[in-house]
Amino acid sequence: MKHFVILMACLAVLCVQPADAALFSATPTADGYALHEYDTSNPWYGLNTTSTDLYVSVGDLIEARSALEFNISSVPSGFTIQSATLYLYASLSDANIGVYGYIGNGTIELGDFTDILPMTTAFDPGPVNVIDVTGFVSGLFPSGTNFVGFQLKELNPPDYNDFFSSEAGIESLRPRLEIVYAPASVPEPSTMLLLGSGLIGLVGYGRRRMKK
Repeated sequence: MKHFVILMACLAVLCVQPADAALFSATPTADGYALHEYDTSNPWYGLNTTSTDLYVSVGDLIEARSALEFNISSVPSGFTIQSATLYLYASLSDANIGVYGYIGNGTIELGDFTDILPMTTAFDPGPVNVIDVTGFVSGLFPSGTNFVGFQLKELNPPDYNDFFSSEAGIESLRPRLEIVYAPASVPEPSTMLLLGSGLIGLVGYGRRRMKK
């Protein structure tokens, strides 16, 4: 009896076959930077969404932050996000960048530079930056969000960082979001039939023991 139960458990594991994963890759729908008088409550200003640069810095008086938004509507609903990775390429890098995820709308606005966003992750930038944002993107995906945004903020002033934007002349230096997704695992019909037959046999075996 014990061996039979173990066999049925193994069949239950085998009957679920992993589906092939697919890759979504896109440059930002919109990106840009804005300026702010550092350590004040004054509003953000100087929004620039056409520059080839995304500035993330804090000097003596002025702070610059950048934001990027990606359209993820082509990732099929009902699928599982296996990984999400943000790629950023820098022409000037220092240290201590915070990444703040938010629900976007496909445009960069001054409101995207707010301080109220929870931090998704942080990294010390270099020429090539590979940033894991899986937890944030997978958490948003079930809600049917079309646009995912990321604010970039300097955490340890004074520091100066300059990333290439979606307007960069060299395509390979533009920011990119990659999402690996797959449908939920589905039972394989032939194995399910085998499992069902085994379970029926197990029920019959149990009834015979009860009669004895």
